[in-house]
Amino acid sequence: MIARMMRVMLHVKDIETVSAFYANVLGCTVKAGANADWTELDAGGCAIALHKWGSRQTDRGKSWTVIAFGVEDVPATRRELMKKGAKMGVVHSVDVPPYEGLQFCTGKDPEGNSFQITNRGVTSCLHD
Repeated sequence: MIARMMRVMLHVKDIETVSAFYANVLGCTVKAGANADWTELDAGGCAIALHKWGSRQTDRGKSWTVIAFGVEDVPATRRELMKKGAKMGVVHSVDVPPYEGLQFCTGKDPEGNSFQITNRGVTSCLHD
């Protein structure tokens, strides 16, 4: 049985650029011990681990991993992220039971990894 989620790991080519994106654009904090091969960022209860992508790994970017960040106001947060240079999609709103009030929007980090901002568990009726 899983006790709790500890981290989401992304294999990335440029740890410095991706780490700066999650720190400067999304407000995560780099944890102690960061280096050129491994960096962890505190994302508010779960870590984002960035692992250097090896030169022999050829399937980079073929992941369906999405890191979801809970926010109170999806449209306002989307606007703020875009002002900071984040590439963001459209805001999706759901009004079908039991998802009434759910909003989400997907963006991409500098290496094309998906992340999402959502009010699920924050202000929508769905609580995790």
